[in-house]
Amino acid sequence: MSRKVRLGLFAVSGAILTALLVWSFTGLRAFGDFQGEYGWILNDVAGKERHVTNVVASVVFDYRGFDTLGEDFILFAAVMGVALLLREARDDRERRETRCAVTRSRRSV
Repeated sequence: MSRKVRLGLFAVSGAILTALLVWSFTGLRAFGDFQGEYGWILNDVAGKERHVTNVVASVVFDYRGFDTLGEDFILFAAVMGVALLLREARDDRERRETRCAVTRSRRSV
């Protein structure tokens, strides 16, 4: 494929993508325009039901608790995996240092 064909293909696809992006941005609602009932209901009910002053925290930890628990488990598993990998590297380095120290002590004897 020649350079002209690649540039032409890029120009056409870029123009289509730009048109789609402009079309999608013009269809957005105004900032702060909220049409859902769920938010108004939670604002009225969450403070009394959960005895909290922060509705966002009550939604995250009480109403969506299982979802948050799953996300926390994923984060915990990732941290444990990284810790395991770093521990393994540290153990290898300590073994090498011990081996070098033993070799040096044998040479001096």
